[in-house]
Amino acid sequence: MIISMKNKIGFLFILITLSLLPLNAQNKFEGHWSGKLNFGSVALTIILNITADEDTLTATIDSPDQGAMGIPVSSVRVNGDSLFIGIKSIGGSYTARYIGAGDSVYLKGKFSQSGASLDLTLLKSDKQTVLNRPQEPRPPFPYYSEEIEFENKEAGVKFSGTFTRPDKVGRYAAVVLVTGSGPQDRDEALFGHKPFAVIADYLTRNGFAVLRYDERGVGKSTGKFAGSTTLDFTHDALAAIGYLKSRKDVNPAKTGIIGHSEGGVVAPMAAAMSEDVKFIIMLAGLGVPGDELLHRQYRDLMKAGGAGEEKIEKMLLFNRELYSLMNNYPDSSRFFEEANSLIEEFYKVLTDVEKENPEFSHESLESLVKTANGEWFRFFVKTNPAQYLSKVNVPVLALNGTKDLQVSYKENLDGIGKALTTAGNKNFTILPLEGLNHLFQKADKGTIDEYGKIEETINPEALEVMRKWLAELVKS
Repeated sequence: MIISMKNKIGFLFILITLSLLPLNAQNKFEGHWSGKLNFGSVALTIILNITADEDTLTATIDSPDQGAMGIPVSSVRVNGDSLFIGIKSIGGSYTARYIGAGDSVYLKGKFSQSGASLDLTLLKSDKQTVLNRPQEPRPPFPYYSEEIEFENKEAGVKFSGTFTRPDKVGRYAAVVLVTGSGPQDRDEALFGHKPFAVIADYLTRNGFAVLRYDERGVGKSTGKFAGSTTLDFTHDALAAIGYLKSRKDVNPAKTGIIGHSEGGVVAPMAAAMSEDVKFIIMLAGLGVPGDELLHRQYRDLMKAGGAGEEKIEKMLLFNRELYSLMNNYPDSSRFFEEANSLIEEFYKVLTDVEKENPEFSHESLESLVKTANGEWFRFFVKTNPAQYLSKVNVPVLALNGTKDLQVSYKENLDGIGKALTTAGNKNFTILPLEGLNHLFQKADKGTIDEYGKIEETINPEALEVMRKWLAELVKS
């Protein structure tokens, strides 16, 4: 799937209940401890913050690469030189020993979750990490901002969002921002970045109205995210368009959608379904079928993480056969039965070394099977964006970074252009942006573990390309 890291590396995004335990006079563990957790092709910086308060220890975990800061742990236990950190809500734990003396001390142990056990050494650090996000908008804002609500009446879902426009009274061209996959808030907050807050701020300062909203079941919006599909999200986006049409400060003849990643699938689906969508901007949108995209995504991410061709091919073979089972067995119980047999057959072709790899563990493969059986995944794998793009005749801007490893730029931009040509669309712009990753940051490798390390939220070139295209469009 299009990766939303809230889904991909979920063990560090879940808020956990704080617990207080006896200190037992062991205050040598107090302080900040930092190290790298290598999980498949991703290396995450982990910071364990332990505080001694009278007769208790408390702790939090930071994952600055993901923008997850101050996550409390469920339990802290100390016995001599041994430390146990429990993370009950995700079935995770960290068990380590205190080693060294003076200024040269570290914790050496194992981080465990879902049957996988990974080495994790944490060195004593002087201070807690603070993320620097220079583009994040800070009040006071030089424009009008309003907390709003709108409803998808058919689904019975009420959405909460933020509407911004220039201060001067008037009727403005407007955009709805639609997020990528996974439960996302109105700012599309991830890795310590708020891309939609940056886009909304930039466009509003330049004369446009912008609506961004919490997805169903997220933030202040009602409804349930789990079990929803891309088609459901499309109806949600159309409800947002309908809300904008009702406002006197919005020009409904100049109202469209900007969608990122999965939102870049929602945008053409919405435009194909409703004449109320007057233009779309696809940011890392799809131009190839869902299953094809996922195979390429998996290959690129594994290769970037240093995996060899043999390992990649084995995993891709498993995925292809799993997707085939999805198509052949829509019934969940039969699918799970066949998928379990697939796992056993897959294990027969693995070497003993490969069987020790966390990505090839029974738990990891069973997790893939469970994900594949979900309604969202089944819909996405079968989705062919050309089906909708070939019906889109409104103006389209499609952007993709050349270092995007989640939605590979060439075949997807080519697919978008081909489908729009089939539609007879005479007003579309296809543009690769050199050196930008999936989040449209200036990147080195384009890998997921870079997202949180890069201070830039969105490259200024991408923002300016959108602004100029919109400015030209609304003049006509």
